[in-house]
Amino acid sequence: MTRGLPILGVCLGAQLLAAACGAGVRPGERGRELGPGTVTLSGAGRDDPLFAGCAATLPVLHWHGDTFDLPRGACHLARSPSYVNQGFRLGRVYGFQFHLEVDARLLHDWSTRLPLPDDAGAWLRQTDPVRRGVLERWVREVLTAVP
Repeated sequence: MTRGLPILGVCLGAQLLAAACGAGVRPGERGRELGPGTVTLSGAGRDDPLFAGCAATLPVLHWHGDTFDLPRGACHLARSPSYVNQGFRLGRVYGFQFHLEVDARLLHDWSTRLPLPDDAGAWLRQTDPVRRGVLERWVREVLTAVP
């Protein structure tokens, strides 16, 4: 499917990757997940190089109403209290249903459409080291390993 190229799909991107890999995508039976929340890493998630040094439970931002099945052969990486499939890896293809890419500017842009805590700045300071670490490891461990 990817010819060995690294891919990182976030939210709809994760759903599209799951579908492209033959897995089902559907409206979530638990309703929408919106705003700040958490995901818990699976054993494979804790062992994955992208999450090296991360706590078992990560602060993230949710903004989705759909969910996906795990693609055949994929490693399950994370779950939330509402949805079991929040992250997967299949070779060098990663899919995250949750949003780790949210920085201060994006949070400001989304703030009119998402329920945010009164002190969104404190929440962002909590998520920033996780976001930076995972994305830096994505570049270092996955992108720079392209043949």
